[in-house]
Amino acid sequence: MAELHLPHLIAYLSRRASSLESAEDLAAETLAIACEKWARPSVKDDRLWLLGIARRVAADAYRKEKRGRSLSGDPSHQDDDSLPLRMAVDRLPANQREALILTAVEGFSAAEAARIMKRSPASVNSLVQRARARLSREWWEESR
Repeated sequence: MAELHLPHLIAYLSRRASSLESAEDLAAETLAIACEKWARPSVKDDRLWLLGIARRVAADAYRKEKRGRSLSGDPSHQDDDSLPLRMAVDRLPANQREALILTAVEGFSAAEAARIMKRSPASVNSLVQRARARLSREWWEESR
């Protein structure tokens, strides 16, 4: 299982971690937790199950970081043009940000994102809609 999903897991976490090294550490922690809980008979899709664990591991790491600093990436490594958008996305409430990233960046369907986030697909769609509306409002107000 680890060999099959490790590249996707690291890619997923690298969008939430401050460095590739941090993403690899979070992936190792995710796999350790998965090994402890693997005996669960309710796992239908191990990839989505692993990403759900990774989401919680990344959220825990984020909470441990100094407030205001995002695990979504080091701005110094990003294109200057993308920095305002990344900052706006970082200001979104955590659930809206996660739903938006899972669907718009990671390419998961609302149903898959819902399984990762342990929510209903309707809830994920609502979170994405609110995130997009908030981003749109912020961009409109900043452009004035």
